[in-house]
Amino acid sequence: MRVLETLPALLRDDSRVTVVFAYDPTSAFNAGVLELLHAAGCRVAPWQQLGSIAPDLILTASENIDVPKGDCPVLVLPHGIGFQKLVPDSRSARERLSGVVPDSLPESGRAWLAVSHPAQEEQLLATHPKAAGHTLLVGDPCFDELVGSRTRRKAYREALGVADHQRLVMVSSTWGPTSLLGSHPDLLPRLLAQLSCDEARIGAIVHPNVWSAHGAWQLHTLQAAALDAGLLLMPAVHAWRPALVAADVLVGDHGSVTLYGAATGTRSSVWARRTRTRPRPAHRRGSSADSIPPKDRNGPPTQVRGPFRG
Repeated sequence: MRVLETLPALLRDDSRVTVVFAYDPTSAFNAGVLELLHAAGCRVAPWQQLGSIAPDLILTASENIDVPKGDCPVLVLPHGIGFQKLVPDSRSARERLSGVVPDSLPESGRAWLAVSHPAQEEQLLATHPKAAGHTLLVGDPCFDELVGSRTRRKAYREALGVADHQRLVMVSSTWGPTSLLGSHPDLLPRLLAQLSCDEARIGAIVHPNVWSAHGAWQLHTLQAAALDAGLLLMPAVHAWRPALVAADVLVGDHGSVTLYGAATGTRSSVWARRTRTRPRPAHRRGSSADSIPPKDRNGPPTQVRGPFRG
């Protein structure tokens, strides 16, 4: 999905580049990927044919793919905001830094890790020194789009049905048991019950892995009460960026959307309580999280401050 989000703007009107997509059908989160690519009009090559294709560049937003043998360079985009947390390693019983490919790939001289700015490279190398010499400064197209689309904020809010006098509270949840909705599955209906529908609208941005692993039917069934009460559940593809720009308040967990919200200056960022996650010190672009008192960063997720509570 990150590739679909970043390539159109980069390759606009450039006839020198032909793009062919492929996806790993053995991934635990492959459900809906082929349909997504076809809906976007992408040309898709079968995964088993990758070894016989001779591309000039392999671009991936996953560090877990098995790259075909050869000497074609590989550029790995972070599938979130960067390298900010430790996750279970599918290849071993250990943890690894999210977004980092196996050491054998950079050591082959073929792979580079995309970084958004020099400070992110410093943070990466402090944790994973073997990445030295294998980073490429490319910026962050998603961050740039969020900042550049601020002028369309009013149009986004109108499209979501948010009135001028209402505040939009956007709830962001990554995936897994330590995510916001994974640890507080009743949070959305609780927020809807506590906040006046005349004063506020409640929206939710749920990680694509949740949609892929459980399916839209399951997610809508689990949040049926919240949806009946007026929850604005953002579609899995593309909608998170306009929703984040439109938001007045962001309630989030350790996922990338929370960091993007803080970095782009969402008017009020509330950091939800973390339970068993293992975050790394995050690189911040002038993060507004620095201005949130510690007791508010770690407090119960339902403590929404500002125009609604206290």
